[in-house]
Amino acid sequence: MRILVLGAGVVGTAAAYYLASDGHEVTVIERHPAAARGTSQSNAGLVSPGDATAWASPAALKTFLRALYNHDLGIKVRLRFDPYFFAWSLRFLRQCTQARLRANTDIKLRLALYSRGCINAISADTGIHYDERKKGILYFFRSQQSFDTGTDNYRYLAEHGLPIEFVGRDRLVELEPGLAGAKDRIAGGVYSPIDQTGDSSQ
Repeated sequence: MRILVLGAGVVGTAAAYYLASDGHEVTVIERHPAAARGTSQSNAGLVSPGDATAWASPAALKTFLRALYNHDLGIKVRLRFDPYFFAWSLRFLRQCTQARLRANTDIKLRLALYSRGCINAISADTGIHYDERKKGILYFFRSQQSFDTGTDNYRYLAEHGLPIEFVGRDRLVELEPGLAGAKDRIAGGVYSPIDQTGDSSQ
């Protein structure tokens, strides 16, 4: 079968690879002069099952409401008369329960672990490298309240198969010496040793 893939970012390139491996004739079209120069270049470059907790949660509901008037938050909400926006907002808010948080996190964690295995397999099979660093990712918390909430979420991930280490200030600095100067302003952290980082434009 002849298949056309639009976009040579991470997802488009991976899709083309799997389709070609399955015997299809694949053409990739990219509007930029090189691969991974759009959304993939602007992404954080994280391969991070440790970040698998779903966004929609009781905490996100509070943030969503605060974002209506506080524009300095990570979530930006601009009210306007847009039926698609209101429909999306209702769907999002319906997911902001503890039960849906757990159910969606289960799915997201399985997908993240599977995706991590896929990207490592592609790299091993093709010899393509993306400036990858397989040293884990350290998540740290500035306040005790955010640390307590965060560790609850990470304990759930750990119970469902993700290797996790909860770390105090000294261990934080051991893992990342650059935090030594800010040590007293950090409540604690979580280390996910199987997480990875990279640069898709490399």
